[in-house]
Amino acid sequence: MPLSLRMIREIHSILLKDVRGQHKCPGEFRKSQNWIGGHSINTASYIPPAPQYLNGLLDNFEKFLHADDKMHPLIKTALIHSQFEIIHPFLDGNGRIGRLLINFYLAHKGILSKPTMYISKFFKKHRKQYYEYLNNITINGDFERWIKFFLEGIIETSKEAVNKARNIKELRETHTVKVQSLLRISEKAIKLYNCLFNKPTVAVDDVCVMLDLTYPNAKKMIDKFIDLGILKLFVERKRNKIYVYNDYLQLFND
Repeated sequence: MPLSLRMIREIHSILLKDVRGQHKCPGEFRKSQNWIGGHSINTASYIPPAPQYLNGLLDNFEKFLHADDKMHPLIKTALIHSQFEIIHPFLDGNGRIGRLLINFYLAHKGILSKPTMYISKFFKKHRKQYYEYLNNITINGDFERWIKFFLEGIIETSKEAVNKARNIKELRETHTVKVQSLLRISEKAIKLYNCLFNKPTVAVDDVCVMLDLTYPNAKKMIDKFIDLGILKLFVERKRNKIYVYNDYLQLFND
């Protein structure tokens, strides 16, 4: 599906399934007034456009997405995000969708090949400035400070992503050597280890299917990974215990 309003609605319906906002018309643009901050519209810090203006605003937004305006993609991404958040087209989940749009647009332009940069952490860290600069666009048309703030976020987030990638590479090299020490079972052990980077939690039944092993042999494999310090028990169950590649996950919490 191309980058479009239809795709945005589809993402919204998936994103709000069984989470906060699931009863606020997932996948549908709002037909009533919403607001940001405050217990009522009278105390709101920002009131988005009334619903009767949404069709025209969203039409302009979609045209801007695809306009061949020779604008630098990073600057355009900043404007796309601000435009979406100012319109605030859903009853809930606008922030989540708006942040996802950053990665979707950068991928659409070929700047990101994988979703390795997520700027939410920067926005959360500088929450006050984030809302202040967005509000300044609607109050006095100050796009310059917003764009500068956004680009600073891109720089900081990109540096963090590069460092994280280096740390993952170092971890992988160190633990691969350990796994290769398992001699007779090294081929299947390497396969299991590589799978942990896609799904860092695993149960014995998963290993049975993944490596075509019997339950006892799969359990032995996991026990060896525990001995090597790669896996540790995550969820205690009678039979199907869950194990986690904690060192890998921890890199994303730093």
